[in-house]
Amino acid sequence: MNIKKQTQLGAGILVGTLAVAMLVSGYGINQIRVGGVADTQNKLMDDLRNDIATPALYVVEPWLKVNLIMQRDGSEAEHVQSLKQMEAAFKKSDAYFEQQGLSPETRKNLDATAASAKQFWTVIDGQFLPSLARKDFAGQMDSYGALSQAYHNQKTAVTALTASATKDAEAAQSATTTVLATTLVILGIVMASLAGLMIAAVRMLNSRVVKPLSNSAELMNRMANGDYNVAIIGQDRADEIGDMAKAMGVFRAAGLEKNESQDRQEHVVRALGTGLEAVAAGDMTYQINEPFAGQYDGLRLTFNSTVAGLERSLSQVAGSAQSVHAGSTEIRAASEDLSRRTEQQAASLEETTAAMDQVTGMVGDTARGAAEVRGSINAAHKDATEGGQVVSEAVSAMDAIEKSSQEIGQIISVIDGIAFQTNLLALNAGVEAARAGDAGKGFAVVANEVRALAQRSADAAKDIKALITTSSVQVSHGVNLVSETGKMLDRIVTKISEVNALIADIANSTETQATNLKQVNGAVTDMDKMTQQNAAMVEQSTAAARSLAAEADELAALVSRFQLRSARAAARAATPSAPQHKPQHIPAPAPAARRPQTSGNLALSMDTDEDWNEF
Repeated sequence: MNIKKQTQLGAGILVGTLAVAMLVSGYGINQIRVGGVADTQNKLMDDLRNDIATPALYVVEPWLKVNLIMQRDGSEAEHVQSLKQMEAAFKKSDAYFEQQGLSPETRKNLDATAASAKQFWTVIDGQFLPSLARKDFAGQMDSYGALSQAYHNQKTAVTALTASATKDAEAAQSATTTVLATTLVILGIVMASLAGLMIAAVRMLNSRVVKPLSNSAELMNRMANGDYNVAIIGQDRADEIGDMAKAMGVFRAAGLEKNESQDRQEHVVRALGTGLEAVAAGDMTYQINEPFAGQYDGLRLTFNSTVAGLERSLSQVAGSAQSVHAGSTEIRAASEDLSRRTEQQAASLEETTAAMDQVTGMVGDTARGAAEVRGSINAAHKDATEGGQVVSEAVSAMDAIEKSSQEIGQIISVIDGIAFQTNLLALNAGVEAARAGDAGKGFAVVANEVRALAQRSADAAKDIKALITTSSVQVSHGVNLVSETGKMLDRIVTKISEVNALIADIANSTETQATNLKQVNGAVTDMDKMTQQNAAMVEQSTAAARSLAAEADELAALVSRFQLRSARAAARAATPSAPQHKPQHIPAPAPAARRPQTSGNLALSMDTDEDWNEF
């Protein structure tokens, strides 16, 4: 039987013994524990005896209350209330013990006690208390006799119940003691059995497991230290120790074989170490030509193929480094040339931006001048229009003067007629005065004076008529001149209107040109900004090309430490016979002086490397 089965059998015996001990202990503890069978029985007997000692089941105190009531001491109401409380306590206790498991004798005595108590309380409720309520003393005396008889009957039953309860309590106590003693004895036996089993198990483990394991550990220690000339004991056992001994035999054979192959491994390690040292020194042409023993020869072939592959890869890396170096050199030269041209373009764009700003300002000034001229023309047009109205009013006034002159001429004609008639009258008056003789001399003087006055009036009217005629001619000539002046003013107003329209068109066109020039100025400004950004990007590209060339040089330097079969080709690529173009760093032209920019033009000032880096 192997150790596993022996261990399982011993463990089963121990578990079974422990199970029996736990069952016995559980049963005993269940009997004597708080709330167990024995404890419940003892508690029940104690409760029963306590209820017998108190008025719950024993009516000694109700009987005392009845006697106090019969004495008529004035406390009948208080005693009646106490009787009702005692009756309620009796019914509760009776219901409680009715549900408990008691011995037959105790149950019989408890039933007799409860019956006599119920008889007592029946008389109290049916006869005594009603008679007391009616103040029927005779009825009370009659019920008092029945109560006395019920009390004495219960007293006898209580004495018997107390004896049986005491007997049951003593029996329960004795049973508890017996269960406890039996449990302790069984536990002692079980513990002794367990101690014996453990001693036997320890001895068996020591002889069957510990000593063989110790021997096996010692043998394995020796084999671990390289001593395989040991005798393996226990290989004929059919348990786990035998399996371990067989495994140690296998280890011993493997160790012996390992010792035999160690020399071959040392040879392989030395050869590989020499090859790796050569590779570490940079000799990528090294090959291991001496074959290894057995399966180690595959390692030699793998080493040779790995070194050959590394040699090819490094040759390609060397060629690629030269190509990268040449390409980065060309990129750097192109970037520097592009940077120079971009900076020149940026300077030209900056000058163009400044010129566009000036042109935009001039066009704006022209637009403002055209607007002012348009205002002046509008004012002149307004004044010419008002002058035409004044001329029209003057023509109207001259026409009125001409009409007045004609009316004055008519009046002068009337005055001429009046003067002619007056002269005739004066002449007739002189004739008549001459006829009258001396009497008519005074009238003749008057007639002469009137005729002289008429003559003067006619002369004055003639002069006035001549003046009026001359004035009418002049007024007519003035009316013609004023009419011509009005026509000329109308033509001037028409021309001024046409000029005003042309000036308005010129002003609108100039404003449109100013707006377009502002847009062109903004576009040129954006082009200047983008050109500056392009210049910065070209600078970054140039720096990247320089860094790439430096890294290519560093890569070529790293590859140059290896010895390659294509070393001559690499050397020829590194040092060509024809002079190689060496890229010259074209210094960037100094940035043009920054001109003050007008509003709306974004000024970029990147005169330092820090500014370009931040950009």
